[in-house]
Amino acid sequence: MAPCITAHHHHKSLETIELKSTGLRREALALGFNSLTTLELRGCWFSHSLRETVDPFGDIPCLNNLKLIECKSSKRYLLKVSGLQLLHLEIQKKTWDKEEIEVFAPKLESFSYKGWILQLVKLSLPTLDCANIRMGWCGIQPWREQSIAKQEEQRYMKLLRELHNATSLNLRFDKLGGRYPWEKHLFPFTRMKPLMEREGSPFTRLRTLRVQYPQEPPDTPYQVIRYFMEGSPNTEDKFVKFERKVK
Repeated sequence: MAPCITAHHHHKSLETIELKSTGLRREALALGFNSLTTLELRGCWFSHSLRETVDPFGDIPCLNNLKLIECKSSKRYLLKVSGLQLLHLEIQKKTWDKEEIEVFAPKLESFSYKGWILQLVKLSLPTLDCANIRMGWCGIQPWREQSIAKQEEQRYMKLLRELHNATSLNLRFDKLGGRYPWEKHLFPFTRMKPLMEREGSPFTRLRTLRVQYPQEPPDTPYQVIRYFMEGSPNTEDKFVKFERKVK
């Protein structure tokens, strides 16, 4: 097992770091990385002791590009990803990981996320332009608690409101568990149609929407299209596409 990265491992002039399967202490990232603009972490974990909220990146002043591929904290607490200068952020989580994530990035332009819908609890992205969201989604099954399904639907609606500034939005759904095929369940947008009908579209700039289905696309309720596109200006270059996902 690799040792935790500590202060003596770094240098102030570093601009790019790539680490894999490494333990990271918050103070190691906070001290001295004044020139760091690009950070890629794969399979890393963040060590902490007393605080239940882990925020490893808030003190890196020039960080513009951040990739977190299957990273987590040493305990299953909230992982906060904050960066005042972040422009591009990619997060990939294992769908069975119960750790929750909160993102605060006031200058972020592009956001890519792959994980389970209940992992992503809060986004603050006021300048977001492009979002690519790939969500694991549990189908409604006879033995499954309806409360979990409702949590998924409410959390996804909250996520869409937090992505309201995007001009380009790519959405993809992956089936999580269960022996029943997707055709036996209502597709997420069909399940959320009543919620979408009750509130207006939060999107004021959206021009491009692409949704990848886990099977051949069913008939999409017009309320879903209206929810995404109604709030955007009436421009001729709007593009909406529903398609079967490509492996």
